[in-house]
Amino acid sequence: MWCELGFDSVFVVTSTQGLQIFDADAYHCIFTHPCKDTSAVQGGTFSRGIANIFSNYICVGNSGGCLRVFGAIDETSEVTFIDRKAVHQSAITDISCCDQYLASADSNGDIFYWEFTDEQLISLSQIKSYGFCCINIKLTSDWLVAGYGSGHIRLFDLKKTSRDSTQFSLLVEIAAHAKWISGLDVSLNLQYILTVSEDSFAKVWAIEKRNDFYVRILFSVIILLLLCLTETMLIFNRIEA
Repeated sequence: MWCELGFDSVFVVTSTQGLQIFDADAYHCIFTHPCKDTSAVQGGTFSRGIANIFSNYICVGNSGGCLRVFGAIDETSEVTFIDRKAVHQSAITDISCCDQYLASADSNGDIFYWEFTDEQLISLSQIKSYGFCCINIKLTSDWLVAGYGSGHIRLFDLKKTSRDSTQFSLLVEIAAHAKWISGLDVSLNLQYILTVSEDSFAKVWAIEKRNDFYVRILFSVIILLLLCLTETMLIFNRIEA
């Protein structure tokens, strides 16, 4: 994933090797971190989930359910460790941010909502599991979109009850796919959702706000190549109207 870190563009990779940050040419590795916890099982750890907070910080998750924040806080662009939070009870599956706010999902299906302030993550709210792994999340200023292993898409409304408290209400629940949703993205104008699933379908959904908030399918296509994949990790280009 390409991120802005300090005054530079960097290429960020998470894997079983932990976190690796490469230079703008994606050739030289300028920073590494194992992102392992002391209680981690030998040989079974990995890092997953990347969020670029503002242009100075990168947040990554790991298989132990921990979030770590790294940053470049001066003109030297030297990467340093900033913060660590261990709230999730299972492996992080995805992270998404909007301004200073961040959402993180895990394999149990739980989603936590954070604010990054004074160089630390502050937990504001939680969306409890619906019984399936939450694979993908996208956070906007007004709502959060989540894709699940059950094939469902759920849209949650963000209601800030106070500066330190936020409540989520379920706006729309869609039985979108027959199998796991392996990729999800939202258009820049917040009017469309793109999903890809292990059922081999890619679908575009239109978000419409009239008297009620609802979502309708706009486009669907079968991608036979997905039938050959045992594990799919897809990143989409932003879609626009």
